[in-house]
Amino acid sequence: MADTFTPNLKIRKVEQGTRVGTWGPTVNNDALDLFDDGLDGLSNIDRASATTYTLAALVDGTDSESRAARLRFFGTPASAVTITVPASVTHKR
Repeated sequence: MADTFTPNLKIRKVEQGTRVGTWGPTVNNDALDLFDDGLDGLSNIDRASATTYTLAALVDGTDSESRAARLRFFGTPASAVTITVPASVTHKR
């Protein structure tokens, strides 16, 4: 059996008995850092020059601006900005 990932934040769940010698870095990078970002992270997204933007998808065990607890859009666009949220970000409210 292989590592699995949580359904909401896509955090790695290390399979028991695997990752000998690399367990610490795997958990720190692919779990704890991503949890930290999901619980209290901030993504700054500059929208000064564009009127459309698509948030990055949440991918298993990979950093993403969409995982952050807070998104801060800044800039002075010429008109309203349309933000598209990917289907992988279904549980963020």
